[in-house]
Order: sequence, then structure tokens, then C-alpha cells
Amino acid sequence: MRLGKTNLTKINEGSIKYYQEPFSRREQIDLMESRHHIKIANKKIGEKILQRVPYNLLVYPTLKIWYAKSPKGKMFLANTTIENLYELYRFDSFLKGKILELVRAFENMFLGSLAYHYEFEYKSITEKMGPKLTREIKNHNVGFQKKESASNSDIVEYDLIPLWQEFFSENSKIDINREIMFWESLQSSKFLVQNEQNELFRDKQNAPRFLSDEIKFVKAKFKPATVREQCVQDVVRFSSVTVRKWKSDIGNSNFSELLNIIRIFRNSASHPGYIINQEACWKASLPDKKFNGRTIQFVDFIDILPYFLPRDLILDFKLAVQERLLMMNAKNDISIRHLQRIENKIGIKIIS
Repeated sequence: MRLGKTNLTKINEGSIKYYQEPFSRREQIDLMESRHHIKIANKKIGEKILQRVPYNLLVYPTLKIWYAKSPKGKMFLANTTIENLYELYRFDSFLKGKILELVRAFENMFLGSLAYHYEFEYKSITEKMGPKLTREIKNHNVGFQKKESASNSDIVEYDLIPLWQEFFSENSKIDINREIMFWESLQSSKFLVQNEQNELFRDKQNAPRFLSDEIKFVKAKFKPATVREQCVQDVVRFSSVTVRKWKSDIGNSNFSELLNIIRIFRNSASHPGYIINQEACWKASLPDKKFNGRTIQFVDFIDILPYFLPRDLILDFKLAVQERLLMMNAKNDISIRHLQRIENKIGIKIIS
């Protein structure tokens, strides 16, 4: 069917996938009681909770944890109250904040390592330039930021700046998705690769970092694999495990997959939905490694933390979670059975 027009040259068309009639919050309260057997002693309080958290977000993610018989069923554990659901929602929001703290600590270290080793690798090859090229090339760093240019300009202008400034300045555009794109570009098969038909570089991550007069020399001499290896060594030193265990369970060639798992849970921590229900697939590129081919649930992600975070940060995180669970049990009348379901889901218990 034809939709409203928003473009002079294109037509918007759509199809109704399904229709769901909206219900008032009072009607949603009745549905929660009749369909899911949620106990609601005070309907006014129930409506206030639904003003804070929408029905679909309050009911269905929590049902995967506090189900009566099956995660795919509609019934909650006996004596589950709407206040219990709200506390679980708040607990998940608390977890998200803590996971963001942990991952930011890793990102800061990782980006600092990338900037450090990339800059030094470039510095080392400039020292090998011949006299003629040395005279022609001005000293510069390998970070860049795009300037604001006129929309009709044929020239895209960049400021060449230190790489750590590109990553950490107030104007930085870096996020974990761009971090991984940058990491993946540091492979010999991708680094400063050009199209065969013309002089355009397919490697948009790295080409703007170098002057056109030096780029052929850089491509021939720069060793992106060395930068990657040095960064992985820094990650292992930052982690809680020994070098031997890290190589046995993860391995250098599996590091990109570890980054992807971190990315998925980090993004989940900053988006709607429950991180406690998040899952990610660890691809089976190396079958002999610990996590390969597994579906990584939140409890598994907690087991992965030692491979990219130091012990003190993990301990602080677990203690904070234990305190929060204890508070939920003491102040919010959540039963032991409900609490045990949460503990099993996250792999952290009040008493461990």
C-alpha cells in the first residue's frame, strides 16, 4: 500500500505485518493478572510502574527469568508481584551501568595501546626514509579529524593530529564499532589496499593518515601485524589470567572474536532491553579454543571478563552486584526462589 510521500523521485510503500490493538494501562494491569498470574495488590501503584516501564519491557524479558514452567510460557513463578518485576528491571539497569564501567576501562586501555604502538611503528619507519624523501615529508602524527568544509567543495580537509587525540579528545567520533573497524584494518591484506583500476584506496581507515608522497613507502615498510601483536600483548598484561592460559583459551588469532563479544554486550548495556538476557555467538574459527562455537549468555560473559580485565575491577564489580542482590532480598520482599533464578542467570551469588 502507498505511504506518505517524502521524496520527489521515490515512492514509499508498506505492508501491515500485523495489528496489535493498544490497551490502556488499567487494561494492561488486568492482562498481567489474568494472562501471566502477576499479583497486583494496588492497581494505582501498578499503573505508576507502567508509566515508568512499558508493559512489553516489564513483562516479557522478566518472564524469561521468572517463568513458572518454561521460558516460552506465559506464567510467572507463584507469588510474583508487579513490584518484583520493577525491581528486576531496575537491577538490570544497574547491571548495564556496571558493565559499561568495565568495558570503558578496557576500551581506554585498548585505544591507548593502539595509539601508542601505531605512532611508534610509523616513527620507526620514518627513520628509514632516504634523504630525498625525508626532505619532502613534513613531520606529522597519524591521527586525523575531518574539518567542516563547504558542501559544494571538491576537497575533503583533515587535520593531522596525534592518534591519541583522535581517540580521546572531546571531538572524538570513536566508539566500539569504529574501534573494531580500525583493528580489522590493521591486517596486511587490508592495510592501504588500492583498487586495481584506479589509485583510490579501499582502506579508508588508514589512507588519510599519510601524505600522498610517502604512502607507497609506508605501505611497503609499515607492519600492521606488529602493531596488532603488541596490542594483544598489552591486553594480556591488562587481564587477570596468565599468558599461557590466555593463549590456550583465546589465542591471538581469536582476539577479533573476543572484541566482537565485548562489542555486543557493551552495545546491549547502552540500549533498551535486558542485558541479563543478551546472547551472542562466538564463531567456531578455532575449534580447540574454550569459547569457540558457543552461544555466549550473560553468565558466560562474566566468565570471559578475566580475559580482558584486571582482577581488582572484576572484584569491585562482583561485590557491587552482591550488595545489590542482598538489598533486593532484604528490602523488596523478593523470595529466595526468585533470587536464585537471578543468581543462576548472572553467575554471581550473594554468598560465594
